[in-house]
Amino acid sequence: MDLDLTALRKALENGSCKLPSLPPSAQAFLGCRLPQSQLWITDGFQGLEKLSDSFKTLCPQKNILLLPPHDEKDMETQSERLKTLSFLQNKKKGTETFCLITTFQTLEEKFPRFGKTTVLKHGDTVNPDELFQTLEKQGYTLDVEIYEKGFAARRGGIIDIWPPTSALPVRIEFFGNEIESLRTFETDTQRSVEKIESVEIFPLNATGNLTLSELLPENTLRICSGVEAECDIQIGCVTSDVTDIDLGFYETNLKPVGGLHRPEAAEQQRKAFFHTFKGMVSNGWKIDIYMETQGSLDRLREAYFPKAQSLKSKVSLHVGLLHGSFARKEQRRIVITEADIYGYAAKTAHIRRGEKAIKAEGTRVAEWSDIQPGELVVHVDHGIGKYMGLVEMEMAGRRQEMLLIEYADSARIYLPTSQAHLLTRYIGMGNATPALHSLKGHRWQNERASAQSAIEDLAAKLLETQAARELKKGRACGPDTHWQQEFENSFPYMETPDQLSAIKAVKADLESPLPMDRLICGDAGYGKTEVAMRAAFKMVMEGRQVALLVPTTILAQQHFDTFTERMAAFPVRVEMLSRFRTHHEQNQTIQRLREGEVHIVIGTHRLVSNDVQFKDLGLVIIDEEQRFGVRAKEHLKQLRKQVDVLTLSATPIPRTLYMSLTGARDMSTIQTPPQERQPVETIVLEYHDDIITEAIRHELARDGQIFYLHNRVQTIGNVEKNIKRWCRKHASNTRTDR
Repeated sequence: MDLDLTALRKALENGSCKLPSLPPSAQAFLGCRLPQSQLWITDGFQGLEKLSDSFKTLCPQKNILLLPPHDEKDMETQSERLKTLSFLQNKKKGTETFCLITTFQTLEEKFPRFGKTTVLKHGDTVNPDELFQTLEKQGYTLDVEIYEKGFAARRGGIIDIWPPTSALPVRIEFFGNEIESLRTFETDTQRSVEKIESVEIFPLNATGNLTLSELLPENTLRICSGVEAECDIQIGCVTSDVTDIDLGFYETNLKPVGGLHRPEAAEQQRKAFFHTFKGMVSNGWKIDIYMETQGSLDRLREAYFPKAQSLKSKVSLHVGLLHGSFARKEQRRIVITEADIYGYAAKTAHIRRGEKAIKAEGTRVAEWSDIQPGELVVHVDHGIGKYMGLVEMEMAGRRQEMLLIEYADSARIYLPTSQAHLLTRYIGMGNATPALHSLKGHRWQNERASAQSAIEDLAAKLLETQAARELKKGRACGPDTHWQQEFENSFPYMETPDQLSAIKAVKADLESPLPMDRLICGDAGYGKTEVAMRAAFKMVMEGRQVALLVPTTILAQQHFDTFTERMAAFPVRVEMLSRFRTHHEQNQTIQRLREGEVHIVIGTHRLVSNDVQFKDLGLVIIDEEQRFGVRAKEHLKQLRKQVDVLTLSATPIPRTLYMSLTGARDMSTIQTPPQERQPVETIVLEYHDDIITEAIRHELARDGQIFYLHNRVQTIGNVEKNIKRWCRKHASNTRTDR
């Protein structure tokens, strides 16, 4: 698509100019066609990410640099900043053009002058003691083992370091003062990935007084996107004393789907939307459609362009992430995004697919590698001990790493990492700390024998229920359909190894004639809902209904929104039963359930009412079963004898967990966090206005959200006034609920 920049060049020769408000995709389209280096200034972190996504899709060959606001707690942000600052300081200005995207807040920052960074190469002579001291001075966190970026560890002649700019940590092995080898490794397994020739180490605590303007070439074009600042080109600003330029960009007024949750109505609206393309093509228009995944592109082609040979030369389908559709009437060209086709908000690439998932090597290895020194572990032969960390020992003429476990009376065992499968993390009841076992006594063997006897007693009591379930033959699902594959391919994140394992187990259960009763156990945000959605979709493809039972109305609404968005491209009808629906709407949903018109229903305790009947219920999904009452649980017990049941829980009650661990119920655990998931950090401090203000401003700077919980209804109004006074810039985004 050509773009005439004559008017823009003339305006820039006379000073600044401004353009009307444009979606990020159109802004990136403009930036891809500007020949010089550019500085794009956005109004916040989300604006930065959306513009970055669009640039990388439309001109992947261009050098895209990101400079997000400083956040010392986010190593991914530090990594991006270090890469950008290193490029700006070390490159020969003018030799390579680039697009630097930053935020308005970042303009006020001062940046360090790196000079020469530390580069370690294979064969270099370096004193390991001095190197380790230097790493500490440069702000690296010293620990026994490495768990995240910005950490360093040492064991004898081995130094592990994870620079923020490196995708994997690096292990440096010394022979005296000579670097004998450099290799990257996996933190979970401690296994090497590949040998490397060098590693560059940046200081984490460097300070300076350089401004961004000092780091940029003189001919860098400054472009403001939705912010009022001194720029050569202003987009979407209200400044009146600069020249207006019209480059022929227009936001499309095509609205394919607008809040429709009935699949047949949404499908008809989409078909009408695509039907308009025929008229546009006949009038000389060319259409570019960008789908976020290959699966969603295949689904679109199959559903709406199966035999449209006449459109193929005028309609182009691409895989890429853009934010916002736009048109250029002079060139008769229109760009449409997947989010606009299906009516949902596109997610940025920062929270989408991470690196390729690595196949799990075994649950026990993953378990011990997550244990911190000082935590309790259980050895299959010796019982409860304290894990003291990794140590290096010489055995059979070679040095190798060992796991050090301490027992009662300061007794110790050294376990080779190859035998790590003999260890599991200690999981106890309550807050009491157990006594360490002795390597000399028989206490551990006696406790094992007692536990084995208790397990056998429980198994006998559960035998009747289990036998009834085994004898009850259900209806097995068939293999995955083509639509199932397309649905799974449209998942916008990278599945973790544990997720893939759980999905495989659930599908095997559904394809078995025996009723499924499986518990999916995993922390919040680890991907249990995606496992449930794939199971639900598979059951719907069999022509049967699915019920998702949740304990709260808010959770029902969240699941309803998620299911509706994920299945928008397919003729699957999702409805909800909760107090968010009127009595009339609930009766209509119940009637459609009875007639089989609703494929998936999501609801609270209302779902277990006597008046709720299904035409052909095949799967019941229960989220946090422990939060339901006795009557609901009795109803669920009966369901387990009739249909497939999938239970999701982050904190299963001991009896449910015990049944799963003893095999009375099948269980899949999701222990691997998604790529780039940040752990929850809890800080307990004495109240102070400055601390609250800084925390709120920090979160708003990254376009985040804050939930402020106050303990007095009578004084909550005063708290709202204080927050607005502290953060006047964002006062309009404050809401109070009593």
